[in-house]
Amino acid sequence: MSPRNGVPHPKRAERGPHGQVFVRGVESTRRWLLFGLLWALIALSNSTMLLFLPVCGLWILLGTPQKSSALAHASLAGLLFLACIAPWTWRNWKCF
Repeated sequence: MSPRNGVPHPKRAERGPHGQVFVRGVESTRRWLLFGLLWALIALSNSTMLLFLPVCGLWILLGTPQKSSALAHASLAGLLFLACIAPWTWRNWKCF
């Protein structure tokens, strides 16, 4: 926390009630983008693993203390996921 106004530092890691580490700011955005990219690679290599994607995403979202920013980051990860698999989906739609 900032001593002047009580607002958390934008890039500070904090501990949750069960010892989880929450990272805010740019690092958090990078992690969500990495989450979207990794799931896109998983989708392109083994689509049956996509059954676990909603469970994994909800688990992360429910465990974060800042639901609104986590939802925004999850939406960004979802857009990256769709952007990564869209060319292959388009190719399959055209060829088959």
